Amino acid sequence: MQEVDFYNQLAESYDAMTRFDERLGRERDLLKFWVEAGCWQTVLDAACGTGLHAIALASLGIKTTASDASAAMLEQARRNAQQHGVAIDWLHLRLQDHGQLEKNVDAVLCLGNSLPHVLNAEELQVTLQGFHGLLHPGGQLIIQLLNYDRILARRERVVGINSDGRRDYLRYYTFLDTLLRFTIVTIDRGLEKLQTTLQETLLYPYTRTELEKALIDAGFSAPAMYADLNQTPWSSETSRDLVCAAAKPE
Repeated sequence: MQEVDFYNQLAESYDAMTRFDERLGRERDLLKFWVEAGCWQTVLDAACGTGLHAIALASLGIKTTASDASAAMLEQARRNAQQHGVAIDWLHLRLQDHGQLEKNVDAVLCLGNSLPHVLNAEELQVTLQGFHGLLHPGGQLIIQLLNYDRILARRERVVGINSDGRRDYLRYYTFLDTLLRFTIVTIDRGLEKLQTTLQETLLYPYTRTELEKALIDAGFSAPAMYADLNQTPWSSETSRDLVCAAAKPE
């Protein structure tokens, strides 16, 4: 399944699967530290999904732009923003297409394991160069993805298992030659007859070394690497995530 189709079909259940309401306050508190430390006033949230981080930023008083390749995810994000009473500029845009924007911001965020949807080195460079062009000198790019150094070393297949009370969600990987097949199995127990849905898309598992080199090649300073948005030191063996913080030189 193409990435866009994958998320268009997932949009209706995405908030329940990712625990949107439970996470919003916590993500806002995490981002508040970055906003204050970086003196951010304008931010672009790339691959925003249903708007979790964009809404958190806007609620902090930040002028926020948010983009996503999925029209259905953006529509859900608009509803979420309206519910939370915040104004956000929405863009229907792939990660690789941000270079076409005539906009300058203090920070670009690409969170929630979104970057692995860019499936090769050439497209990655286009994506990162596009982000670089959007930033003011001294602006920051924050990328969050899963720790693929650990996942590849251990051949970890299960990404997550959770339930919203009505539906159970199983997320797992199948290891291909260079890519991962990402599968979500949804079991709906709220119907008269148990219903199971399977959705799949492809991801590229970027390691720390690959991402660091790509950021420098795109013109960023050497990135700081963390285990999370709290800036916990990163470990290739134990960290769940990899958070990269890179700056555009002044």
